[in-house]
Parts: sequence; structure tokens; C-alpha cells
Amino acid sequence: MMKNVLFLCTGNYYRSRLAHEYFNYWCAKLALPYQADSRALSQALEGNGNKGNLAAEVVQILTGLEIPCHSQHRPPLSVTADDFANAELIIAMDKDEHLPMVSQDYIPVKDKVNYLNVGDVHVEPVYVAVPKLIKQVDHLISTLA
Repeated sequence: MMKNVLFLCTGNYYRSRLAHEYFNYWCAKLALPYQADSRALSQALEGNGNKGNLAAEVVQILTGLEIPCHSQHRPPLSVTADDFANAELIIAMDKDEHLPMVSQDYIPVKDKVNYLNVGDVHVEPVYVAVPKLIKQVDHLISTLA
């Protein structure tokens, strides 16, 4: 039976989408019983400056890694109570950024959320954040294996 993993970031545009695509690719390749999706902690996704459904950098990075991007044509989505209920494992991208959001807006699940250490583009440039993200997701996958 497949176990659901939920990756969270602020806008579901860059970090969480990259994490979920990368995670799904490697779990399928390694025949691990996990399937990830991603959502935004923010409930106000309009007017945040993001252009299109997904950061162009995510598509470029995945293409460079020869990983298909299955969520490229879907818009960013905000997290719902059902998303939390269906997730066996919940992982937010950055504790400093997301713990306050979870603690304020998602109190019933705050003790179930795990955190990576990957800052958003205004904190860490893509060339710093992406290797950190991949390393941390690789570690997660090896732990689950």
C-alpha cells in the first residue's frame, strides 16, 4: 500500500514542487511504497509575483537531472485539512520560515510537521538551495528505504 508524503512551502511554486517531483522519481525507481504531493501553506496565492504554474528553474533542474516533471501544468495549490489527513509524513521546507505559519494557522497538525532546512529564493539563491534540498530529500529517501 502506498504511503502519502506531503511537502509544504509558502507558495507551492518552487521548493515543495521540486521536492515532490524529485522524491516521487526516486521512490518509483527504487520501488519504495511512497508517493508525494506538495501544497502551499499560504492560502493567498494570487498576487505573490509568481509567474505561471511552476518556477521555470524547477523545470530546468528536473530536465537537467532527466526527471520528468508531472506537475508542470497544474497551478500552485493551498493545503487543505484533507491533505493533512491523507499524509503519513508531512515535511515543510524551512523551519525558520514555516514553523511560525504552521503554529499559527495549522495548530492541529503542528506536532506532525517535520522540517528541512532550505530557504526561499529571497534567503538563498537557487544554486545554494537546490543542492541542499536534493541532499536532504536523498537523506529522507535513504531513511525510508
